[in-house]
Amino acid sequence: MNSLRILELETTHIPGALEVIRAHVGAYFYPREIEDARTLFQSVCTGLDSTKQFVAVEEDAVLGTMGYREESGAQGAYNLTYVAVHPEAVRRGVGRALWKTVRDELVQRDARIVYTWTSPLPYTQGPRTFYESLGFSCTAIVPNYWQDGDDLAIFSLRFDACGFPKRGPGEAEAEEG
Repeated sequence: MNSLRILELETTHIPGALEVIRAHVGAYFYPREIEDARTLFQSVCTGLDSTKQFVAVEEDAVLGTMGYREESGAQGAYNLTYVAVHPEAVRRGVGRALWKTVRDELVQRDARIVYTWTSPLPYTQGPRTFYESLGFSCTAIVPNYWQDGDDLAIFSLRFDACGFPKRGPGEAEAEEG
């Protein structure tokens, strides 16, 4: 892993990033998510989407991808996007290297909380264990979200220690004006 580099997603990385996700179809991703990922990645690379997506690259091979986007209307809240490591690179530090890059950026942005979405069903035990090892915990379940019988499990990680924003809506603007 000495030559592992974490880079911002560029157009040339899209096929490799999609291959990482495609390698998990039937395991963690539904087939319909490939086209959603392609659309997001193209929008990120052309500046049409504010999501920031990274890839883990070793030599010329994309081994993993992880990104984040700010949630509109919520103070300091971010959501992880397309978190995946190629099956042949799992447990080699790729996911943690991607997370360190994302985490460091979120700290710089004064993130308060970060979310990631998965399923609580047994097929996502690997990703859930990874999120928990980073300090995330399951904070909500939305029934039948992905499809009937497959719920949404929302995992979150607090960046601040206070538990709630220090100021309410409008207070920051009042202090600045």
